[in-house]
Amino acid sequence: MLPHNPSEFFDKSLCINCPQITLTQKSSDSPTIYQVSGSISRNEQGKLELKLSLGVDDQRLLLKNFIEEFNENYVGKFIPENRYFCLSSTDEHDREWKSTRLRPRYATTSNNQEIVIAQLNEISHTADISSNQSDQQASLCLYVSKIIEFPFNINRLCSIVSKEEIVPSTINYVLPAAYFSACGYTFYIIKCKNNGTLIEVYSNGSDLPKLIETRVCEALQFVLGDFVLWSALELNQRNKRTIRLRSLLDREQKTIVMPPIRFNAEFGKEDVWKLYERYLSHIINHPESRLHPISAWIRYVMNMRISILEAEMFVVSVAVEYFLKMESFKAVYIGNNSSNIESQVSLVHDKLKELELEDSFKKRLYGFLSSIKSNPASATDILKHLTDKGLVDEKFVKAWKKCRNKTAHGYSIKPEEVESEIKLCRQVYVLFNHLIFLIIGYTGKYTDYSEEGWIEKDFNKLLERENIT
Repeated sequence: MLPHNPSEFFDKSLCINCPQITLTQKSSDSPTIYQVSGSISRNEQGKLELKLSLGVDDQRLLLKNFIEEFNENYVGKFIPENRYFCLSSTDEHDREWKSTRLRPRYATTSNNQEIVIAQLNEISHTADISSNQSDQQASLCLYVSKIIEFPFNINRLCSIVSKEEIVPSTINYVLPAAYFSACGYTFYIIKCKNNGTLIEVYSNGSDLPKLIETRVCEALQFVLGDFVLWSALELNQRNKRTIRLRSLLDREQKTIVMPPIRFNAEFGKEDVWKLYERYLSHIINHPESRLHPISAWIRYVMNMRISILEAEMFVVSVAVEYFLKMESFKAVYIGNNSSNIESQVSLVHDKLKELELEDSFKKRLYGFLSSIKSNPASATDILKHLTDKGLVDEKFVKAWKKCRNKTAHGYSIKPEEVESEIKLCRQVYVLFNHLIFLIIGYTGKYTDYSEEGWIEKDFNKLLERENIT
């Protein structure tokens, strides 16, 4: 696993020398192919970068001319997918690395050497593992290039190869870690010595689910209230080892979003991971490579927390509205009101026929009735229903209405209003978390940030589970 030698792939000193690099562009029946040499490294910003030395041979000259022509033809234009390059390279250890969507450009170094540079979104390498090398259980290791705060409950012994000495040596470290089980998998989260965080996942013998790396980060993002984006991945499964490398993402990015359950090293350990399991179990089978819709809204809200208060208030109130339109809540509301809504729409429809109105105006009214029938529940209707059922607190609903109405009309906060608006926003945050709890079926501890002292409370409300999607 990667934790035993993190320095090879995790820090800015990464440098993969590749004597053989093939760049292919499939924009026609005859693909354009260039074969050169170079290296893959991380630049000062931690971004993955391909560097090719331009010599005097024909291949390099053709590549340089192509790049110049390409840049001239696509000024201010979107680049078609088939105009990007694909990368296939073999490094000095005979490992094959692949990447896609490259757009090379050429530059001159400080000593006037011409080189080709291309930013890489991701590179990957897959190799067979002999049966005596691989464990029976599948395993995943993710490296996040910043320290993530989490409640730890054990100390984990990790072996790291040090490159600082003339002869590399293995150093053992005891590092704070979290150890827990969720969805049938074993998890370790470890604070690294190199200012990063490791996330390890072990199966019980079966394969790990597709896109597990994305879902794990999504669930941690919610329960820890922080951006969790991996920069290196190692997956061992079915006698195959896959390594994927990305840029050192959001290394300095911080969020001030408060996690649903406030924690530190002293309390909140078990409840945090209980919430993690409920959230992960809800999203783990999401089939798309993009974020689950709930996770996407959590990310939007987190991004706004590092912006301005007005933007934060607007996005969290819109997120609440989006959640209410999800089938989880619509089904509960419509199931109790469907016959009443349909009968009233039919009644108005019949009355319209009797009125002598212009055809164009009558057509607009019929369209309005049709929209009510197809989308019978507004966010306000659903919130009232949830309030009547005792599933949400009325004070949070009132806070949401104020927040939504203010921010939807270009609202600007006055200096003397900042404190009251922060309190209002915190109430909407609690509603935001409560709706997620209802969707994923979580019952347990949470922190009420709307009250002074940030009181820990119990959430014990459930929707009818047959309506959850």
